[in-house]
This record gives sequence, structure tokens and C-alpha cells, in this order.
Amino acid sequence: MRVLLDECVDPKVSSFFSERFQVTHIKSLGWLGVKNGELVARADQMCDLLFTIDSNMAFQTSLKGLSLRVAVGKGHFRGLEAYREPVRNLERVAESIQPGTYHFLAE
Repeated sequence: MRVLLDECVDPKVSSFFSERFQVTHIKSLGWLGVKNGELVARADQMCDLLFTIDSNMAFQTSLKGLSLRVAVGKGHFRGLEAYREPVRNLERVAESIQPGTYHFLAE
């Protein structure tokens, strides 16, 4: 599964994903500063899932008509280790997230 990490997610989080996930950070694509609407449109063309900790995205940006899945990490992400469990949760549920929907990960 192709995963894109939002700019609010530490790029080093990619190291927590298993080999079955191909992980890219938007910084490596030169997409820093791209607004959410444009970001999901671009992401829909190049990945299966976007991982963000921007909980407002679900209320600001529609995924209608897109095949992109968006996983939203909830909680406090202070330090890299704070991402480890949410990434594990994401790996467990990634395939079951319906295309064109948001999924809020358990804290």
C-alpha cells in the first residue's frame, strides 16, 4: 500500500511502517505548504492512503469522488515515539478503510 505522510507528520515516522507499505513524505515531493484540498487531489493520483494528524482536515476537505483513504492520528504527538502505536493501529486497519473516507485512529 502506498502511504503519503502529511507535512504535520515527522518524516522519520516512515521508519515505523513495515515493508508492505511504501511510504513517502510530502516534503520529498516538494508539496510543503499545499492546501488540504489540493493536497488530497494530488495524493489521490499517487497513493492509496494519506496519514495526517490534522484533525481539522476531515471537516474542511471532502473526499467525495476520490479513491484516497485518509487516516487521522488523534492525541498528542510530542516526540517520534508518540507515533509508534498509531502507526501499528494504522497498519492493522489500512486495508479496511473505505476509499473516499476518513478514519480516525484510536489514541
